[in-house]
Amino acid sequence: MPGAPSPWDVGDAGLGNRKAPPVLRLAQAGPRNAFLLAFCRHPVLACPRMSDGTARAMVRKTKSKFDPVPGAPSIIVGWREWVGLPELGDARVKAKIDTGARTSAIHAWKIQPFEREGEAWVRFELHPNQDDNKTRLACEAKVIDSRVIKSSNGQEQKRYVIRTPLRIGAHVWPIELTLTRRDEMGFRMLVGRTALKPGALVNPSKSYLCPASA
Repeated sequence: MPGAPSPWDVGDAGLGNRKAPPVLRLAQAGPRNAFLLAFCRHPVLACPRMSDGTARAMVRKTKSKFDPVPGAPSIIVGWREWVGLPELGDARVKAKIDTGARTSAIHAWKIQPFEREGEAWVRFELHPNQDDNKTRLACEAKVIDSRVIKSSNGQEQKRYVIRTPLRIGAHVWPIELTLTRRDEMGFRMLVGRTALKPGALVNPSKSYLCPASA
């Protein structure tokens, strides 16, 4: 009916009122939308007031795709962050957060597959510091897969895939990580979108929004 108020109308009422702002209405949609609420209230992002259609679309999208998984935090990160790898020599690496890349990758040397108790493992060296090949960390990890990955320059390469915890700020959660040589790249580690969804939002105009991982 023309002129009829929308249940998403912006008003001054609280969460219990249907005239609550769309940002606040999201809080009633359950844990799926907790990260959206954090996004809209975050002082760095300063998200403008959402329209009726935008708010509805955001809720529909989160309901239809992903539920938060255990360990995946609701955080906002910059396009580059200091990250920690607790099970890989407790390495601290400056990483590029790249939602254009599906898979995460880290610069690894001397990659050698071997077998342990009938399972595939791999040993390798990490050089966590940019432009520093003297600092080396000897690592071992169980291989969970071997995949052909296409790099940003279009070249395909078969890589070992491991699963390891990633630390950003105070949060730690498991990710899949491929091993490759990244000598010519600007960052020793790339964090792809599958490592971030569904809990993280990226602000591409900011860097180091999370406290440096110890």
